[in-house]
Amino acid sequence: MNDTYFIIGGIKYIIIYDNNQLKIKKMENNALYELTETEQEKINQLVSHKTGYIYYSEKVINIVNNNPNLFLNNNQHAKEQLINLLNWLEDNIPMEHRQTFYGNLSTLTLMHNFNLISSDYFETHDSNFSQSKDLDISIGGYNSKNNSIEIRPQGLWHLWKIAQTTDNPNEYYFRQYMQTLLHEFIHMSSTKFDRENNIALSGFDRYPSQDISEQNVGLNEGYTELVAMAGVPGTEDIVSPYLIECSLISQLIQIIGIDALQESYFGNKGTKLLENELCRLINDKEKAFELFRNIEVNYQLGNASEKQNILGNIQLTMLDYLEKKLEILSVQGKDDEINKIIYIFENMIVTPRTLQAMGRDANNYEGVTDSIIKLDEIKGKYGKQLDNNSISR
Repeated sequence: MNDTYFIIGGIKYIIIYDNNQLKIKKMENNALYELTETEQEKINQLVSHKTGYIYYSEKVINIVNNNPNLFLNNNQHAKEQLINLLNWLEDNIPMEHRQTFYGNLSTLTLMHNFNLISSDYFETHDSNFSQSKDLDISIGGYNSKNNSIEIRPQGLWHLWKIAQTTDNPNEYYFRQYMQTLLHEFIHMSSTKFDRENNIALSGFDRYPSQDISEQNVGLNEGYTELVAMAGVPGTEDIVSPYLIECSLISQLIQIIGIDALQESYFGNKGTKLLENELCRLINDKEKAFELFRNIEVNYQLGNASEKQNILGNIQLTMLDYLEKKLEILSVQGKDDEINKIIYIFENMIVTPRTLQAMGRDANNYEGVTDSIIKLDEIKGKYGKQLDNNSISR
């Protein structure tokens, strides 16, 4: 009987069944060779049994079990929750970029008291936290130089206080806590630190750098937060400090798709791939370049105390690209795809009402209303069988 084989990327792989086990070797010059660890992982993903259940990576479990700096040895429930997050994340990182995730996880230090995974802790320690002079309400942070994640108890206490105002405080607290933890794990999985030159490559960003094209903290936080919210469904996006950046990333996904963003973020490739994808729609390199620079400036300025039109201009530029994409899809007769894109884009655009919900003065953001009017016009032009009422302002 002839060998059973398949070819991927010009390489011939031979399938062998031995003692009720599947084994795959590669053939080169008529000789069989064992697969490297990376090759084995890639093939396993292709041929392994796929179900609707969460995929538990044995590699991730081994890393967690062998890293004493994760402080999980005495809390089995916390370990299970952590592994759930890590397996979900692993499955959403392109295979060719997972070694950064594995390597950082194996040496990661997680600075946190896992008693705080449950909001019950704060019921008996409320007075201690309320008397603290620490006003920092940030919950977590990733240190690329030390490869450490710090979860701050004072920040969690503030989250717990917010949770008490909701209908289901325990569920609210737990979901938002897990989403914050996943956010920091995503930063970890996309960061390479060059100790020789003291430079961090993190997602789209490079630090330090004098080149403005490499300064992409806002884009970084938006993409990281969006992925984290996808990994913990049911979290409240309106409480996110990166809601605007998440909205802009979501708009971008409707225009160029997720693949270029995913590759650029986990591959530390900056914004060049993204700019190239935009130039496929409108061949204007300067326009694409300025879009990402404006996203960064808008993020760094934060809550505008005086008037600015940066956010409005960002959304108007996004809509230029959206209109061009819908024009192409219209020629192709893809009305269903057009309707889906418009529906999602409509729900992701930042409106004055969004800004007000974030506690910001919407009057300081010139151009935001103009971008809504423009989207209404695009919707009326390309949206088929859609409710063409204007977007809530």
